[in-house]
Amino acid sequence: MIYNITDFGAKADGSALCTGAIQAAIDACGVTGGVVNIPAGRYITGTLWLRDNVELHLEHGAVLRASSDLADYNETSDYPQNFDCEPEGWCGKHLIIAHERTNVAISGGGVIEGAAEAFYGGARLGGNHYSWQDGYYQVAEGAPLRPGQIVCFIECSHVRVTDITLRNGTCWYLFFHGCEYVQVRGVKIFGHRTHANTDGIDIDSSRYVTVSDCIIDTGDDAIAIRGDAKRLSDPGKVCEYVSISNCVLSTSVCAFRVGVGTGRIRFINISDINIPRSGQGLGFMTGWKGRGCVPISDMVFRNITGDDVGIPLTMNANEAEISRITFDGYRTGCKCCVSINGNRGAISDIVLRNVELTDIEHEIKTGASRGDAIFNAREVRNLTVEGLKLNLIDSYYDTRPREVNTDGSTLRSLSGSYTYRGEEHEF
Repeated sequence: MIYNITDFGAKADGSALCTGAIQAAIDACGVTGGVVNIPAGRYITGTLWLRDNVELHLEHGAVLRASSDLADYNETSDYPQNFDCEPEGWCGKHLIIAHERTNVAISGGGVIEGAAEAFYGGARLGGNHYSWQDGYYQVAEGAPLRPGQIVCFIECSHVRVTDITLRNGTCWYLFFHGCEYVQVRGVKIFGHRTHANTDGIDIDSSRYVTVSDCIIDTGDDAIAIRGDAKRLSDPGKVCEYVSISNCVLSTSVCAFRVGVGTGRIRFINISDINIPRSGQGLGFMTGWKGRGCVPISDMVFRNITGDDVGIPLTMNANEAEISRITFDGYRTGCKCCVSINGNRGAISDIVLRNVELTDIEHEIKTGASRGDAIFNAREVRNLTVEGLKLNLIDSYYDTRPREVNTDGSTLRSLSGSYTYRGEEHEF
């Protein structure tokens, strides 16, 4: 059945609060199953709760706009898996929540819009190396904590999000936490490049997930793959069997951020990705600011192309293992070095094949933590590098073959070349 929100009293005037009317349509649809239709127009709403067997469909021209009044949102205590992050300036209030639901969907050519201008502001904070090149904002002076993740699927199964546009968010846009059988396709996400914590898609402790044909241009990480299961009703859930393909990702931080949590991340395939802009291309970390310890294994990246990328690849293992990671076909312009660092954890069985880093123009020496060569690998077992190409425009680095530095690592094989000021050299 189809339930039109205007039949329940929703007003498309862009000023009336429509939460009650839209929720009534969702609740009615939840009894029979079907589609809740949002026709063209502008609808203001607070928190909406999806039900089993409900598809929320936004027609072309429909804009579902988040209220700027936190009183219109859920309480953080409304479900046990919820959380907030006061140091980052956001709370546990959300626009759309599907909590422990089955067969739920959001679809259509319409727009889901946050209320970013009501919350961001204050001093513009500085960036870190190549991330946040334009700086970033957190919370405006006198403003409350920003609403958290805009659309949340919490321990749901059989989830579909297709063709919608999300924009102007105050935190992560799409959050899948402990879900399974998830399809995301044709989604467009647009966030301001100076707004902190505006991740595009976060896949956390979820399995059987496909993401394809998406365009993301935002401030924080474009796609984050996480293993933070401790809040779930089943804290043993693993982030696994995830496939991401045919996406265009622009961000002030990481195009892909892999890590964070206390669970596990494994069996991930990523292919055919374009990265027009990012502070970092691919970033791996087993923990975040001393918290978490998540092993990462069995990942494959294929056919990744970048342009304006600060740091092409970082991999840091702290107290946990990163293993069996393959990069096959990664070509990008970049400004900084590759850094693979076992640190206090363990990194093993890493393959980089047909990696080409161009237009390398190092502007700021990043220090010993990242290394003093274009390609740095420390405390890595079984590292294979085949067909590596480096094109240096200008650099403070020594231009001899020691540009490939594998200090303290086991190097299985190395082949490739580097070009410096028009002169090509073999490794």
